[in-house]
Amino acid sequence: MKKTMFLSTLLALFTFSLPASAKILELYLQPQVGAMGGIYSQKKLPWGDTDRALNTEEDYFMLHRGGFYGVAIGAEFMFLEGQLEVNQSFKQGGVSSTYVSFTVGLDADFEVDKEQSWTLFILGGVALGTVNDDWLEKEEPQIAHEDLDAQIALVRVGARYEYKFTSLIRLSIEGGVGAHILQLAQKAANDEDSQSSGVHVFGQVGIRFVWDVFGGGKKQASDDDDE
Repeated sequence: MKKTMFLSTLLALFTFSLPASAKILELYLQPQVGAMGGIYSQKKLPWGDTDRALNTEEDYFMLHRGGFYGVAIGAEFMFLEGQLEVNQSFKQGGVSSTYVSFTVGLDADFEVDKEQSWTLFILGGVALGTVNDDWLEKEEPQIAHEDLDAQIALVRVGARYEYKFTSLIRLSIEGGVGAHILQLAQKAANDEDSQSSGVHVFGQVGIRFVWDVFGGGKKQASDDDDE
């Protein structure tokens, strides 16, 4: 509870320190690299059967923490954001898992100047994590049930810094913290070791290609030319 109040206070202070900027509709594609991993696994959930312990040994974010590379595709409509993300995690021995997530939520943009801006966001949704990368070696690559490690529900809070090289290309740096609860795909739903829950962190750097559907980018470019 204290950590949640502290993060909320920081976000509120940051919100009032910068001027807000509005967008109508932006579509983006972002190749990215980063790292993600669990930092805490709960032994019990705060609701339900208090005698049932969770599986802290096989939490997806604990087992597959490390670096990743991948791509994010999304849309921002005013203060709403939706995103599809596909990442390949890797360790010293090679790729360890494929992570696919779909999240929706709220974001708020704050301009520092014409080239720089910050975005605060809260996103929630679902994700799938594979046991390894063997599914890619199939004759027709597709993720089947036997390839899954976990089915995940998650919520994330974070901040994103963007530097605009042009109206269409930006450097994106973001990070944050998330809470998750998951079902281990290879265990029966009523198995005592079938669920895990905890907290994870993430950070990533990417090149974001942005299309302002209603031409805000064109307007900004013309303003720059006039100067």
